[in-house]
Amino acid sequence: MIVQEAVLGGYSAPNVGFVQLILLVQREYVMTVDHPYRYRLDRQEIQLPTDTGCISFYSDAVSYKMVFPPKACTFAILPLGGGAYQTTINYDLPGTDVGLVSFVEASKNKQWVVIMLDNNGRTYIIGTEEQGMRLDCKQGISAISITNLTLRSKLNQPAMQVASMSGFTLPLLEIGGYRTPNIGWVRKLYLLDHREVVSVLDPIRHRYPNAQPGMVPVGGLATLVGAKLTRLIFPPRACTVAVEYRGPYNSYTINCQLPGTSAELAHFYEMARQKQHVCLLEDSNGNGFILGNEERGLRLELSQAVTNTAMTDLRLGGIQNVPPFALLGGLVLADLFESTDFSVEFSLDFNA
Repeated sequence: MIVQEAVLGGYSAPNVGFVQLILLVQREYVMTVDHPYRYRLDRQEIQLPTDTGCISFYSDAVSYKMVFPPKACTFAILPLGGGAYQTTINYDLPGTDVGLVSFVEASKNKQWVVIMLDNNGRTYIIGTEEQGMRLDCKQGISAISITNLTLRSKLNQPAMQVASMSGFTLPLLEIGGYRTPNIGWVRKLYLLDHREVVSVLDPIRHRYPNAQPGMVPVGGLATLVGAKLTRLIFPPRACTVAVEYRGPYNSYTINCQLPGTSAELAHFYEMARQKQHVCLLEDSNGNGFILGNEERGLRLELSQAVTNTAMTDLRLGGIQNVPPFALLGGLVLADLFESTDFSVEFSLDFNA
């Protein structure tokens, strides 16, 4: 009796970690992907493609090269049963780049065919003209300023490995980077009742000439005469912000920790808790941002406790259908308001 022996596995394959290159092509611009597992039932005779020439693109297709730091990008493939596979690509970028935010915002509801190269020289193709990966994004300013990008998919075929990147000839546009300053924490925060805001001239809702993606121009915030601006003063390294992009909407969270249990701050909360607030903030890198607009703002939450210390936690949260926008020229009040009427300031001096 002759038995054919097949040998799999081993321990001599290179196993250098991390991904070095990711290319994205919008699924609608992919004509076909010659994936060997899609239609062939007799898989004994399957021959894997040798390079990325197995993908056919339409003539107007472009690709996006995602730029990220070394040792920052990982991926995982998980079988789900029934012939389905879940693939996740994840990486972090320093800073909160508005250009990247604009790309993510424009990518809502899009699917991507992904070409990926790991540090062992292996090339993977994920997705077809029928199914692709979706892009999610989170940004946060806490101990450091950081952006997290995740590509996810549930496909009915695994990622396909090919021998090389040869055969890929589409023009490349670079997205991302890792030279953006990423000092953490929020250092200034102002609140403005959204009912006193006439308009926020952002480039998504208002298509005006020479608009810069992700930026509100100087003078782009119009308010009612006599609108009141409230400045929140907090200790260093006490205020953070997080933004999560969830397809058709974005969730915002601002957290401030203040020492003590000020009665004035509790009174302010009672007077303002039914309001929605447009938030103006500046991070420790000198970048100014505006969260909210005349249509919708963020709502206040307050908790106070006396345990081993007396502390107040002030939180602003909400859901928006637009991302946060950077303020061109930074958070300069003289450029935003002709005259500003400040309300009571909240500082560390309440319990003095």
